[in-house]
Amino acid sequence: VLALKPINEIENLINGISNFLKNEESKMFSFEPNEPSFELVLERSHKGYSATCWVDAGNVISNHYSWDGFGVRFFTTEENINSFVKELNKEREELFNVC
Repeated sequence: VLALKPINEIENLINGISNFLKNEESKMFSFEPNEPSFELVLERSHKGYSATCWVDAGNVISNHYSWDGFGVRFFTTEENINSFVKELNKEREELFNVC
C-alpha cells in the first residue's frame, strides 16, 4: 500500500531512487511506506547495485506487525533501476490522469 495523502509515497519513492542514483557518494537508499508492508533497500556494490525487498505478509493479511516476512535480494544495474523508475513514473501519471 502506497499513500497519496498526506504524503505522496509514490513520488517519494521515485525521487528517492533518482536522488540516490545521482549522488555517487550515497551508499544506500531505503524506502518503507507509512503502512509498513514492505521495505526496498538499494545499495551500491562492486559492479552495480544490490536490491533487497522485504515483505511483511503479516501486515498485509492480518494487521499483525511482526516483520516475520520474507525477502529477496538480487544484483542489478543502473539501467534496470532507471527502467523501474520510468515504469513507476508511467503508473503515477496514469493514476493521476484517471483521478
